[in-house]
Amino acid sequence: MTDSIENAIRQEFLLEADELLENCEAAFLELEQNPGNRGILDQIFRLAHTVKGSGLAAGFDGLSAFAHKFEALLDAIRSDKVELRAEVIDLLLRSNDQLSRYVSALHSDHNYVADCAELEAELEAMMLGSQQAG
Repeated sequence: MTDSIENAIRQEFLLEADELLENCEAAFLELEQNPGNRGILDQIFRLAHTVKGSGLAAGFDGLSAFAHKFEALLDAIRSDKVELRAEVIDLLLRSNDQLSRYVSALHSDHNYVADCAELEAELEAMMLGSQQAG
């Protein structure tokens, strides 16, 4: 792929990702008001899944890897392996914020790689802790 085509694909993805993450933020606000609404949770999952897959296709492997951890926790909630409680919603919101910051940084530097290790560890611990408690 030529550099100009690759850059165009990446720029288009980043614009789409901005919109997806804004939609995700709005859905989280709605979910906080109505935590039992599975449709909202499914919508958030699809948004995260799209960011993950499209990010990987655009060559943003680090972003995609972090989105995968975010998506995995959402999937665990959807399959009733993790209870949707206040601290889980807080972690999901912080993860969505991290994705937004990551995308923002990628707008100016397509080679940017964020350090998401701490938040990734929290996502994994939330899933592991819930599995052990259950």
